[in-house]
Amino acid sequence: MEKRKRLRSEGALREARSEPCVVCGCKSDAAHVRSRGSGGGDEPANLMPLCRRHHSEQHSGGWHRFANAHMSVMEALWRRGWRFELTPPVWKLVKASGGEEE
Repeated sequence: MEKRKRLRSEGALREARSEPCVVCGCKSDAAHVRSRGSGGGDEPANLMPLCRRHHSEQHSGGWHRFANAHMSVMEALWRRGWRFELTPPVWKLVKASGGEEE
């Protein structure tokens, strides 16, 4: 399956960066829920404001472990339309419109 190149949306990225980190309230980066390499875009539902520390933590442990450690992240994912589903042997993060991200 061929992946389409997604255009960057500087406005959506800027908006996500203007919000405080959903974990600690510090200045944030725009973290992609579904990575750009996996076909995720810069739409607001795919962007999560996380500070550098929490963005790095998310990358090192994945969304499931990160969301279980920080309930505010779980709530923010739900508000953006993301759900976790158990697909043995792993949990997958699934967007209501389809697609998944580990």
